[in-house]
Amino acid sequence: MHQMDFKNAFLNGDFEEEVYMVQHQGYEDPTYPFRVKKKALYGLKQAPRAWYAKINTYLMSLGFFACSFDSTLYALRNGDQIVLITLYVDDLILTGNHEDLILKIKEHLSSEFEMQDLGELKYFLVVEYVRDGKDLWLLQRKYAEDMLVHFCLANYKPVPILIELGLKLHADVGVSLAEPRFYRQMVGSLIHYTLTRPDLSYVVGLVSQFMQALRKPHLDAVMRIFRYPTVALSTCEAEYRGMMFATCLAIWLRKLLSDVGIECACSIVVYTDNMSSMKLASNHMFHARTKHIEMHYHFVREKVLVGDEYFRTCLGVHDAATMSLKGSVDIASSS
Repeated sequence: MHQMDFKNAFLNGDFEEEVYMVQHQGYEDPTYPFRVKKKALYGLKQAPRAWYAKINTYLMSLGFFACSFDSTLYALRNGDQIVLITLYVDDLILTGNHEDLILKIKEHLSSEFEMQDLGELKYFLVVEYVRDGKDLWLLQRKYAEDMLVHFCLANYKPVPILIELGLKLHADVGVSLAEPRFYRQMVGSLIHYTLTRPDLSYVVGLVSQFMQALRKPHLDAVMRIFRYPTVALSTCEAEYRGMMFATCLAIWLRKLLSDVGIECACSIVVYTDNMSSMKLASNHMFHARTKHIEMHYHFVREKVLVGDEYFRTCLGVHDAATMSLKGSVDIASSS
């Protein structure tokens, strides 16, 4: 995977409409007191759309097509060769199964736009990419460390559990806090962190409900999340919600790959280390104790195709590097 960056991307956009600009004081040209802008400029609301239209047209001219499930993902097929490009404003990632074709595309892009070649993909949108053989790891270690430093929590004493057992947060209980900006920044940072840690979705979703009516217990709960040393959660509900997000992403990725001509005929395997969440995904047991879970989280239950399979602890490979091996490791297969 290769990473490139467009320099001054928005300046490449072309305007269809006429945009008039008043000249800055000290730089007036009396012959042309009002200039008509024909190229995009940073700060104009049309600039992002003009840039997207420009790069979209150019990629189409190279033979790429935009994928139906993600309009910023482009694919180029040349026989059995394929190149994929994903865009995020002025950042670009290229990958494919033919290195020479990738290098040729990079040459075309560099000849049309002023670009910076960043080489192999290692860090993109605060996500670290680490390749280990055929495995690709998505990490946010630096992002987590930066959060602790930014919020002055790096030296706080850690807590043994992520959230107090039986904790109930209410909008009208506790001392009201007048300035919610700090709280919102913390919660927003944690929401982005759940991109690679969906098992945190439950507790982060819980504290994100009080952005407008902030009270002391809400802030204490957020601070506790940052103080938890391993940032993991093993409750049935949290694991179940994490399974839902993983299942949705897996199904979307399958459709996305199919859209670019890569078919995946095998069943998707979703791993969980919580027996209760695995059983909840397979049948309706625990119904009396899980009625509060929103209906859309039961999406994973609808997608379970193959019955769950129980493995002894010694066979669970994914927990060995993160925690003491207690309990069991379970697998649920979904379509």
